[in-house]
Amino acid sequence: MNRIKIIFIVSILTLFCANVFAQSFDAYKAYLKGLLEQRSGNLKAARKDYELGIKDDPNAFAIYKDLLYLYWQLGQKAEALETAQVLDKLDGENPKTTAFLGNFYLVADSTQTAQNFWTKTLQMDSTNEVALSALASQYLLNNDLPQSATYWKRFLEQDPESIAGYLQLGLVYERQGENQQAIKTYDELIKLKPEIGEAYLAKARVYETLKDYTKAQSEYKKLLELFPQNPYVLIYMGRCYYLMDQTEPALQTLLEAQKVAPTDLNAAYWLGAVYERMGNIEKAIEEFEFIDKREKNFIVIAKLGYFYMLVRKYDPASKYFLQALKIDPTNDEVRFFLGFTYLDDKKYDKAITCFEEIAQKNPNIADVYFFLGVAYDKKKDFEQAETNLKKSLEMDPENPRTLNYLGNFYLTQERDLAQAKTLLESAVMKAPQNGVFLDSLGVLYYKMAINPSSPRGERTMRLEEAVKFLLAGVNYTRDPLGYEHLGDAYVALKNYPEGWVAYWLANEGGDTAAKKKLEQTQENMTDDELFSKMLFASQTQFIRQSILQAGFIVSAQKFIFKKQTYLLFNYVSGEGISLEFPADIILSQAKIFLKDGETIFRPRAVENEIDPSLLNLLNFASQIFSGGFYNKFYNAKTQREGDNVLYIAEGMTLVLSAKDSNVKEIRSDDINIYILSELKFANSRLPAKIKITSKKLDFTVYLQTEKYNFATEHIVIPKE
Repeated sequence: MNRIKIIFIVSILTLFCANVFAQSFDAYKAYLKGLLEQRSGNLKAARKDYELGIKDDPNAFAIYKDLLYLYWQLGQKAEALETAQVLDKLDGENPKTTAFLGNFYLVADSTQTAQNFWTKTLQMDSTNEVALSALASQYLLNNDLPQSATYWKRFLEQDPESIAGYLQLGLVYERQGENQQAIKTYDELIKLKPEIGEAYLAKARVYETLKDYTKAQSEYKKLLELFPQNPYVLIYMGRCYYLMDQTEPALQTLLEAQKVAPTDLNAAYWLGAVYERMGNIEKAIEEFEFIDKREKNFIVIAKLGYFYMLVRKYDPASKYFLQALKIDPTNDEVRFFLGFTYLDDKKYDKAITCFEEIAQKNPNIADVYFFLGVAYDKKKDFEQAETNLKKSLEMDPENPRTLNYLGNFYLTQERDLAQAKTLLESAVMKAPQNGVFLDSLGVLYYKMAINPSSPRGERTMRLEEAVKFLLAGVNYTRDPLGYEHLGDAYVALKNYPEGWVAYWLANEGGDTAAKKKLEQTQENMTDDELFSKMLFASQTQFIRQSILQAGFIVSAQKFIFKKQTYLLFNYVSGEGISLEFPADIILSQAKIFLKDGETIFRPRAVENEIDPSLLNLLNFASQIFSGGFYNKFYNAKTQREGDNVLYIAEGMTLVLSAKDSNVKEIRSDDINIYILSELKFANSRLPAKIKITSKKLDFTVYLQTEKYNFATEHIVIPKE
């Protein structure tokens, strides 16, 4: 090194350290050399220099401080602790030295000794910030929250602008459950330094603890103003919307976060949770598999198993459940779900193994014997099924599910109808709004009625009881098999019209066995009975969906548009229909509402720019979708026309298919509507392609859609 530079450094350090050492310049020179060696990474050489300095001046406590940590760094713990004792003897009445020793003993994992030194420091200097913050932090770690709060407040008295001090004091208040005091502390920091984002984040955390999600969102929005497009803030906001049950804002916020940080696993997790709540399990799977490929997490793996089970993809479901059990073999909740998966997948032996493993470890769980009984029943091992079901009922005699299943078990076996009756009646008494239980009891009364040994005088009474329970059951479940059971009871009572309706509903719901019964029942009905019930069935199909949305491609040969355009259709039962045309057809943001036979335009100026022929068509559509449309045809003149039945009343003709009662045409003096094809949606068949013509008004319109959705919002017709 250049001699002038050395002289300069020595001069500066001499001025800086003159009062540190005793009179030994040799000790100082060794210390200086040690510092340079340490900064160069030559730790062992530095140690030798420090030791030489102490040898030259045993009272040079500044050297002891550096040597102390150097010993610890080199793994010479005994020497380090011995040096600390020497330093305490040399300068133990100096608060700076005792604070230093407190920090060292904390590093050395001697927390009580560290606390003793910090306490001693404050006895000598009650304002020492090192000791105050150290003790405050240590009491927080020890969960001595009142003491921690005391020291943080003392610390803030000495340093009233300390960001860490306010944040730590607020955290202490949070842990004590003093949430309002925590908010007040964070507000003091925000008032002092409004640019500190951690304060807004901490306040939001407190509000979430209080379940005041509106205020939490307010803090997140302030934080977002400081850090626009910050993905973590967006994730917090999305999670908060999720906790507020505001699914759509949660989805949009989390998608925005994912756009900014496409690989963030927290965004993927909460998006998956949102999709699960929306019922979009495939998208939930997509998000959780994204996480699983990057990080193995028990909850994510177990959730993937659950999601795949919901969508009936049993192989991946069982794969993920087995992976989860490898991570946590003691988790019986996951083992239960694995058993359910095997049960649904008809792998009954594997299901039995899962449930028996649970029973061996936890023999007092009634549910495990219930599902063992179900698995054995499906396997047709009826003896074991009965044994386990009875054991489950003994352990939980009030459980309506077990009562119903065991009652059904006896009913299916047809060996103890009296016992089945006792069990099923008890199940219905305990859960009178459970459609499945009501159906079971109805089937029991039906079987008792048609049993040859049943007294003739009781047959009708039992059938009427069967109808009562079966009708109540399908009102809750809308289950096709339940409708078939109801049809059987009506037919046994020779009430063929109501039996026909029940079989029609069963067939429409996908119960193929009901189709033959429907045809057989129809042979016992008069034309008037059949046509009346067909009309009722058509009306049921019409009103079965309560909320619908579809986008129709419209092709027209008249009106103000002479090319294909797009029409958004929203229907809400009891509220009406809203139609939205694109901005190049009518005014931007304009809507047309159809309700109770009336056409309403918003804004009203839209009516003036619509072709009169289109206006006639809209008014006609409004009549069709009004609540009283079908009523006019119940006393209508009827006639067959090939495979169709015509209902003629008030200048209109409704044409229904004799095969399925669906609408084929609606005719009037001015306008004819033809249903050219249909789509299956939920439990209804809805028009997919519609043709509308009018010779009088000289137009032809085609409307076509590829799918229907459940509408996400209700229709609100603006008031005048």
